[in-house]
Amino acid sequence: MANGYQVQELLVFTDNLLKFAYFRQSLQDEPYVKTSLAVIGQNMQASSTPLLSVKNLSITFSQEGEPVAAVQHLSFLVRAGERLGSVGESGSGKSVSALAIMGLLPIGAVKADEIKLQVFNQSPEDLGPSANTNWQAVRGKQIGMIFQEPMAALNPVLKCGKQIEEGLRLHLGATKVKAREQAMDWLARVQLKEPERVYHSYPHQLSGGQQQRIMIAMALALQPALLIADEPTTALDVRVQAEILDLLNRLCEEMNSALLFISHDLAVVQKMTDRILVLRKGNLIESGSTREILQKPQEEYTQALLACRPQLYKPVARLATFQSPAVTLHKREPVRSAKDERVRVEQASVVFENRINWRQKTQVHALKQVDLSVFDGEILGLVGESGSGKTTMGRSIMQMQKLAGGSISYGGKDLNTWSKKAYAREIQMIFQNPYAALNPRMPVGEAIQEVMRVHQIGASEAERRDRVFELLRTLHLADEHYHRLPYAFSGGQRQRLCIARALAAAPRFLICDEATASLDVSIQAEILNLLADLREEQGLTMLFISHDLASVSFLCDRVAVMQAGEIVELGEVEEVVNHPQHTYTQSLIQAVPQL
Repeated sequence: MANGYQVQELLVFTDNLLKFAYFRQSLQDEPYVKTSLAVIGQNMQASSTPLLSVKNLSITFSQEGEPVAAVQHLSFLVRAGERLGSVGESGSGKSVSALAIMGLLPIGAVKADEIKLQVFNQSPEDLGPSANTNWQAVRGKQIGMIFQEPMAALNPVLKCGKQIEEGLRLHLGATKVKAREQAMDWLARVQLKEPERVYHSYPHQLSGGQQQRIMIAMALALQPALLIADEPTTALDVRVQAEILDLLNRLCEEMNSALLFISHDLAVVQKMTDRILVLRKGNLIESGSTREILQKPQEEYTQALLACRPQLYKPVARLATFQSPAVTLHKREPVRSAKDERVRVEQASVVFENRINWRQKTQVHALKQVDLSVFDGEILGLVGESGSGKTTMGRSIMQMQKLAGGSISYGGKDLNTWSKKAYAREIQMIFQNPYAALNPRMPVGEAIQEVMRVHQIGASEAERRDRVFELLRTLHLADEHYHRLPYAFSGGQRQRLCIARALAAAPRFLICDEATASLDVSIQAEILNLLADLREEQGLTMLFISHDLASVSFLCDRVAVMQAGEIVELGEVEEVVNHPQHTYTQSLIQAVPQL
């Protein structure tokens, strides 16, 4: 199968071939000409028939007995081999539309005139809400999906290698030996180091970025006709992100798979897609070619999305939002002196043991005698590839991870001398995986209020409740969200709830572990501005763990670059970004996608 441009090239070639055969009056080339025409006819038919056709899709959920429209009258086509992007704010309907196509939403929530999959040389599949679809044959093999939250999508009691093998054996009929070989090959192809160790690991033993790559391997291994990628590189550092995006591009071309690419990163969407759908509050705002939409957007909403992005080489004092323009940065304040240390890490080492089987185990040195200081009132950025030790560093400071060697002090006192309750009030952490961080059976308002209740913040329950509503509004959530359970929120909304819960304790030190990774650009800009305001207004000190160097460049005073459990470069943000010394830092900066 070929796309429209390839069909045009074939038509021109065949036209010239026919002219040559006519003028030579030779029949030698006649069989070849007939074969070429037959191939062209098939390609023209394949390109004219959409692979996926969605007409008048509407999705409605029930919240507290009231209907809530998540998507309204959405129609679009995806052709074989095409790459379609879907962008918009958190809650705009991007992910739920993909879930509707996969038949993963509750019965009665979806209405559509048509959801049809037409794979070349196969009978069309009706995926509509009233169809009797054989989903076991469709999911995985015909339509693959990379989910936004890998920890929620992966089976927690099954080793990662076995989860990849499961699909290969079920859909492709691979033998046990062949499935293992292919699983190992895919672990290597998605740039996972030590594939043997990862194969035998459970999901909780891997970092968020490593879990995401497992999901990518599972989806691509089955070579689906349509691949739906829902924020597939959100948890990945920029260098691995570039490698994975190149891999997705190459494999989709090799397999002629269509791609529905959902992302809030417009620079990534530019690299990955031919066309774009811009969604807002469940409605299609704008659509067209990627180049035209990103270079000359017609709608104000699309223009605002582009203006909200932090720029690596254009630092500002305040990011643009839908409500206000960007503010120029004139000069950064100098880093505090050493006597103002809030956190000091000395020769910190962390070693994990990973058991391959009942006789064999391996050791992973997550931190290798790391020295690091965070000064009072500063925001220190911590960047590096997935598995480099960034999250382990944050968890060690939180006393959630025991050190194998070295020490950590806070406010000049060793962590071991602090009471757990006092330390938990002083320091809070925004975790990388918002779904795993929230109690699935507790209303989110109660989860936030619980923090204040434990630390005796507020004179009464009514006062604490009012503070919860204030936090929800600050993070652009509504009062009615107070009583809802976590499952009712999108990934970006859940992350904002986790930020609200961390701020509820009024901490002095905040660890942000990929706190804005799952947020769209507009909300990301507002959250980054909020974190900057908290530092200025409350003197809050932060460790900002991120793979987004543009966000680090905007928010942080200094940046530490981690590789394989060691800090390879440390310095002022502007100096490191503009004049990186270490080759690893240089490779990270070069991999940052730019519009």
